[in-house]
Amino acid sequence: MDEMIKMNRRRFLTMLGGIGGTIALGGLTHVPVSLAKEPFPSKKIVYIVGYSPGGGNDMTCRAVAQFMNKHIKAYSTVPDKVSMIINNMPGGSGMKALRAIYKADPDGYTIGHGEDMLHTRSIMGKLGFDPFELTYLAQAASGKKMLVTGKNSNLRTWEDVEKLSKERPVKFGNATFASSNHVGTILIIDTTGISAKMILFGAGPNTYAALMRGDIDLALNNTDSLKELVDAGELRPVLTSTSATVPRRFIPSSAILSATRIFTIHLYYF
Repeated sequence: MDEMIKMNRRRFLTMLGGIGGTIALGGLTHVPVSLAKEPFPSKKIVYIVGYSPGGGNDMTCRAVAQFMNKHIKAYSTVPDKVSMIINNMPGGSGMKALRAIYKADPDGYTIGHGEDMLHTRSIMGKLGFDPFELTYLAQAASGKKMLVTGKNSNLRTWEDVEKLSKERPVKFGNATFASSNHVGTILIIDTTGISAKMILFGAGPNTYAALMRGDIDLALNNTDSLKELVDAGELRPVLTSTSATVPRRFIPSSAILSATRIFTIHLYYF
């Protein structure tokens, strides 16, 4: 019976590994016996997203869910009963969702968007549980970072940012505490030594709105999340992770690039 449970879960997880990452199985000794009584999956799988609809993380999760939905139906012996459901659970800068994933029944029917928050908060001692008690499923996405400003801003190059910082602290906006964008912004400020102020807005769309109003000067995010607003001309890039506008005289060895590309988005289930 145990071998049947392992085979079901391993075959299923191997299939999902096609999303674009590696598969790492946790201990299977806590799998409910009920899994052996029916094929897996045989009912709806809930995909918990720790952010409000409309932001970059939400759009990434919905794209992944659409892909997974097609394949779990093809794999299941009861396709009419299975589907992938997005459950947006904002709160606590993503921590509400992470705790819900951690506390969910370990039956494979609850997965979640762990992303960088899981790692940064663990390092900072603010996670509240051992991240290795979750089972790593796949890397769902990764991307380059972009530092943007509003279309009416006078900031066009890093030299402009440096000049502004000598007049007053540069206002950086971020969505959530301990996200890769938050940590990446801190690393940029620390590396360049500019005078800066950080403001958290709780969600990506709120940060973008503040940029467009001119309430803040700059914000860091994934290029995919910013593409639509940049293409529409509402936001303008100042730096990207491949930008040649970074003055090498004070950013040796592409420090900004290394600071902002070490984070990836992951999927976890429990």
